[in-house]
Amino acid sequence: MQKRDAALRRVNLNHDGGSLQSLAVRTCSVPFLFVRTFAVNLSHPFCTTLSVRGYELDVFGHVNNAVYLNYFEHCRWEAFRQLGGDVQEGGAQMVVRKLTVEYLAAAYLFDELEVSLWVERLGTTSATFGQAIKRRADGVSLATAEVVVVTIDAQGRPTGLPTWIREQVEA
Repeated sequence: MQKRDAALRRVNLNHDGGSLQSLAVRTCSVPFLFVRTFAVNLSHPFCTTLSVRGYELDVFGHVNNAVYLNYFEHCRWEAFRQLGGDVQEGGAQMVVRKLTVEYLAAAYLFDELEVSLWVERLGTTSATFGQAIKRRADGVSLATAEVVVVTIDAQGRPTGLPTWIREQVEA
């Protein structure tokens, strides 16, 4: 926990036009050139950017909460693709077991977003990823997530994590 706390910074957000709240948010510098041997950990998160599209907005004119799950998923797949890892190594699959999201602020049409990913913990058959979304224009944190993925075999039984994930964290 101490390592995680050291990598967080404190920022103040004006919440609902009222009281000032202090939240710990993950930062990442973009553009981010990703190299295969670069460790994906709390100190060196993977980052990608995307723009808010009109069909992602709800009736209130901001990004629907469910869409943030797509943004997090997109970042995970993009990280796996750029890492060059085989997500179905040995016939195994990585599936989401648990996903917890904390929504902090709204995103709007054409906002440029930065989505980041880092490894919080590696188990034998599972990995816990931390993720964050922030608006690039003003650096405001929009959402954070903790995602637990489990590697399963063709019969749906837990199996060992792909070796390339462990290599990236330990690099």
